[in-house]
Amino acid sequence: MGSYKTVGSLGCYAHDSGYMVDPYGYIFPCLLAVGINELAIGTYYPNVEFKENSIRNRNIDTIPECRECTYSLLCGGGCALSIDDYSDVFKPVCFNIKNQIHNILPTFFNATMQNNMKAESTEQVCAKT
Repeated sequence: MGSYKTVGSLGCYAHDSGYMVDPYGYIFPCLLAVGINELAIGTYYPNVEFKENSIRNRNIDTIPECRECTYSLLCGGGCALSIDDYSDVFKPVCFNIKNQIHNILPTFFNATMQNNMKAESTEQVCAKT
């Protein structure tokens, strides 16, 4: 399970090292969550205490839909802040990685290939002169 948490953290640092605090004693998983008390992962005042079921424990092993997903090692379950309702942070957020793989990456690949072909043509013309 430890290796899942490490891999799942590649997409988001909130799982292990992105902690932020506010002046009211709350600990949040990342800067974007500060002020959304439902997303607080614990408190630091008067004692440091972490919640049992929070984003801090969210990874591809704790999100049932991610366990067998082809994309889970790439996205780590997605950003929990993208969930419409914060009552269950163990829902997957799938749209972003699938969109990147199926729509954005092919566009970049095609543009890169076209640029490479233009560069090769320019090199050939320059070599002849």
